Amino acid sequence: MDHDTRQRLVARVSAANNVSGSLLEKLLDLEEEFSNLHAWGMRPALRRRIASVVDEELRASGISDK
Repeated sequence: MDHDTRQRLVARVSAANNVSGSLLEKLLDLEEEFSNLHAWGMRPALRRRIASVVDEELRASGISDK
């Protein structure tokens, strides 16, 4: 997907769901980073990265349990 299409999609989804566009961008970036989920250890690594991205966004928004 080209950059402009991705930006429009992220803007539309974030507005429709009251979700941070930044969070969506970071989660979409993980798709490229973890393109081979069949490789050994990739699924647990992806889960850790998703948790890290979400925690970072929550802290940035002032919502955190820590």
